[in-house]
Amino acid sequence: MKKLIYILIFLPFLGVSQEVEFSEVMNQGEEWLVEIKVNDVSFKDQFSIRTPEGEQSLDLQLDQDFATISISRSAEFQRSQRSVFDPYHKMIYLIKNQLVIDSFPERCIPLEGSQVKWQQTWHYVSTSTPGEENQQDFLELIPQEINLNSKGGYYSYVPSISQQGIVFPETEIKWNDGSQDLHWDSQYLDSHSFQSIPPEAELSHIEASGYQIPVQGEVHTAHVRQFQMYQYGCPVSAVERATYFIGQGEAERYELPVVSINMADESLFGDNGIYGYVASGFNFDLRGRRWERPATVEYFENGQKKLTQNIGVRVRGKSSRFSPQKSLKLYARAEYGKNKFDNVFFPELGDVKIKRLNLRTPHNDFIRSMSADHIGAKLVEDLNIDAPMSERCIVYINGEYWGVYTLQESMDEHYPETRYDINDDIVLEVDNDKHFPLEYQQIIEYVTQKSSLDDADMEWLSERLDMPSFQEYYAAQIIFSNWDWPQKNVKAWLSPDADAPVRFFFFDCDACFHKTSDDNLERFYPERNTLDH
Repeated sequence: MKKLIYILIFLPFLGVSQEVEFSEVMNQGEEWLVEIKVNDVSFKDQFSIRTPEGEQSLDLQLDQDFATISISRSAEFQRSQRSVFDPYHKMIYLIKNQLVIDSFPERCIPLEGSQVKWQQTWHYVSTSTPGEENQQDFLELIPQEINLNSKGGYYSYVPSISQQGIVFPETEIKWNDGSQDLHWDSQYLDSHSFQSIPPEAELSHIEASGYQIPVQGEVHTAHVRQFQMYQYGCPVSAVERATYFIGQGEAERYELPVVSINMADESLFGDNGIYGYVASGFNFDLRGRRWERPATVEYFENGQKKLTQNIGVRVRGKSSRFSPQKSLKLYARAEYGKNKFDNVFFPELGDVKIKRLNLRTPHNDFIRSMSADHIGAKLVEDLNIDAPMSERCIVYINGEYWGVYTLQESMDEHYPETRYDINDDIVLEVDNDKHFPLEYQQIIEYVTQKSSLDDADMEWLSERLDMPSFQEYYAAQIIFSNWDWPQKNVKAWLSPDADAPVRFFFFDCDACFHKTSDDNLERFYPERNTLDH
């Protein structure tokens, strides 16, 4: 029975003509006009269209050959700038009696043109044919790559930019200053030269916290440019965003590495931006994949670019979200281009791949040393503790200086894969805010039911808890006087499938080293079993 249902749901992908199916999708500017070919329907059948934004009913008549319905393009589609060849497009589904019977990808369509179905395959045409059989004069779109003569980086002179190599027919390179998403009507790149004067900072002056202090003096800026290849008005390459630091001495401005993050200004401070107050009043405190935005990260060291990669960016943290300088999490995903970062950040780790990175703000240490978290991570680096590699860096966002940050590995289920080669699919994460795997709960229940622990109890615990690591972890937290722990900031991991016991993550030490009075142990760590916190 399950096999029969599976076949019914995916008949369109097997090349079988349907009683009702998508026929043509026409570009009408802000909306798409979707044509459905009606071969045979029953008055009992119920139809609907499901888009990434929701579902709307579809009224089909018994005596019609074609039906049309207008649908809006999703917000994610409009800001994604995906190439038409990108395999990660969202899908539009045709639903019959709660079963999927047909679909098409939500991807760019040439202006005044269509994507049409011919022999169960979607093609592009330059002219729409509503209510008629689809034409076979298909447009040939070709995947292309941007190859600029001057890449993003440091220049002591004012560079010019132009495309090198072959450009296919009906293809243009679109560009802008990165503040907005690219569109088919964006400026065409022939040969572009920069102004010698850098742009003025704007985003730095937008209030994003009740603790924000007005900017004093000038904010250093760099030029940002964004490029993409378009053919017949549709993107046929990935987006390339680049930062240009132009001027004598720019490469020697900082001793620390520079991390530059570029995305549309709207992605930060628009109604659905992730950094400002805007629509909800506190967008920066909203979480999950819906609040991840596409961006590009560049990593520079000693004036040399070590990495550029399209990524996803979210605001991260708890109370630090309400700080003017917010922490960020950088996501490598296949849909952005690569599903991991090459390790150019932490030489001690060698040639490994990293799934996620954190850019941490000092937060609790903001008006003190701005270094407590980094120092704490460095002090435990050689201990039997799972702690992140940590490096100080300078951050630019959309070409504007954003301050001193700490770049670290993300302490999550991907960490054991990087460090211990344990597949993250079999790693269980413990998070006192979110996750309590059964195996961890059993340890908590076992200990809390005991008034004291004997040798047999310790042996039972040692089989499930990495005791040497546990002892060093607790010793470090206590000696460092971390007043923001253990009532929160407790995370750990385990993997029964890999025979790996519980090991705690050491992270978030910006509250360390500050409250170190004589009665510190009594005040912050009274006698109690801290396993239940």
